[in-house]
Amino acid sequence: MPCKMKKIAFIPLRAQSKGIEGKNTKALRGKPLFCWILDTVISCSEFDEIWVATDCDCVRSILGDSYPTVSLFDRSSESATDLSPTIDVVMEFLSTKSYAGGDWFVLFQATSPFTRQEEIKKLCAVIGQTDKVSIVACYRSNRFRWSSEGVPLDYSWSNKPRRQDYEGLLLEAGAFYASKISSIEQSKQLITSPAEVVEISETTALDIDNLIDFAMAETFIEYGLL
Repeated sequence: MPCKMKKIAFIPLRAQSKGIEGKNTKALRGKPLFCWILDTVISCSEFDEIWVATDCDCVRSILGDSYPTVSLFDRSSESATDLSPTIDVVMEFLSTKSYAGGDWFVLFQATSPFTRQEEIKKLCAVIGQTDKVSIVACYRSNRFRWSSEGVPLDYSWSNKPRRQDYEGLLLEAGAFYASKISSIEQSKQLITSPAEVVEISETTALDIDNLIDFAMAETFIEYGLL
């Protein structure tokens, strides 16, 4: 009998942040930022394992006190610098595990706190039926692009569509990335071809990088815009 495919959720966190001091543990409406996505992932009941990778003592303390079902991976200082690409901590983590190549690795960003349960369930449904090796979260924008030379890229001068009639473009959201583990190990990349898109809403695609983004997130909550 073939082994059941596993789905591993992974949230990488660093102690330091350039844009916002202590960003991942900063309280967003009374809850540490990283706990927003972590609580949503847990509530989906879709994952065989949920891991948080961190070098932050504060995160470790929160996990130990409030998240007994979440596993902790102590990332190295080398994989937690400002210049370290995310794939470094992913490869570091996978080097300590013996997952099957057909298992799926799903990375969630703590800076996308409003990713919805239904969007994660949609992702997991795609994982169960896709013939692709990677999945990426995108949101749709109906804004028109222009080149730096002053040329419209999405319509001709003589035929500008109404925005409501324009299908728009899919933009990478950064909320989550999923790949078969064999693909990550072979390519040393988080996502590779062939890939599939899971579309999420523009609101839930908010990526918190600076204090303005943080204030926007608080406003979304205050006015029930999620």
